[in-house]
Amino acid sequence: MKTFKSVLPCIAVILAAVSSNAIATQAYKVTASLSHSGQVFGSPVVVVQSGTPADIAVTGPDTYKLKLTVSPAGADKLKVAAILESQFGSMSPVVVVRSGQPATVSSNGVTILLMVEQQHGS
Repeated sequence: MKTFKSVLPCIAVILAAVSSNAIATQAYKVTASLSHSGQVFGSPVVVVQSGTPADIAVTGPDTYKLKLTVSPAGADKLKVAAILESQFGSMSPVVVVRSGQPATVSSNGVTILLMVEQQHGS
């Protein structure tokens, strides 16, 4: 019986670890279009984990850095925080969207078009 009592706490710890790993973080596919005065200079697509920032950096003639964070924002809504730095300008919009519905933010000729889709089976 002593063996069983000493094994029981170990089993509880293992079960807790397995159940926490089973609760997978939700993933989202973010499709973006970055433009300046109507001319697209970037079209990144990235899969991000809920609440975890994703960094995209592109070098070359249309250099830009984009950081995206997606998190739940209530029933059927997602909050997207973006930080864009480009040669055309910078912006840090936060928008609330529905999965699969596009959202557009513009400032000083720079536009970010975003669409977020919930990834299933993640």
